[in-house]
Amino acid sequence: WSPAFDDGRMLNAAVKLPGLLAELAFLVWLLWRGRELVGEAAASWLAIAFWLNPAVLIDSSVLGYLDMQMAVPLAVAVAAAWRGRAAIAACLLTIAVLTKAQALFVAPVIVVAAWRQSATRLVSLVEMAGAGLATAAVAFVPFIARGAWTNMVQALSRLAAHDMLSAQAANVGWIFTWILRVLDVGPEWGWRRAMTPNAGGFTR
Repeated sequence: WSPAFDDGRMLNAAVKLPGLLAELAFLVWLLWRGRELVGEAAASWLAIAFWLNPAVLIDSSVLGYLDMQMAVPLAVAVAAAWRGRAAIAACLLTIAVLTKAQALFVAPVIVVAAWRQSATRLVSLVEMAGAGLATAAVAFVPFIARGAWTNMVQALSRLAAHDMLSAQAANVGWIFTWILRVLDVGPEWGWRRAMTPNAGGFTR
């Protein structure tokens, strides 16, 4: 439609709409499936808390980040694994990981939950592996068809090249970023300078 990513309102809408749709889908899921999992009253309060969370409002609708497209299938995958639906959990987990790599941190929880809920544990692991591979294969088809396979591989390989965990975000990850950064540049800059950078020192 617009391979050059021409700037404008249409691009803004196209970038932000998937996140907004993911939020709405999660609200519907919370109200629908949440009643079975935690009861009607708790599900309603969870939906309201999620919907009115300022971080959620800003994350997708304002900034256009990918977090909702990752977090929604990931949350549903946890619930599916807890209910013993290993293949569904693996499909959703794969979608989440391919959307944003941070979903990998939740993968062990999903695998263990599905494994513990299954009567035939080895079969459930095989089901998860097969479902995950099939989902990934389907997700890769458009890239291969457009001749963008090498671009995608290069983009994914960059995930291992970053020297920071959380940039300037105000969370625990920033502390580890600071430590890693100090250890990285300390010998070159000197330890005093490395430990007292200005705010822009971590945002390259």
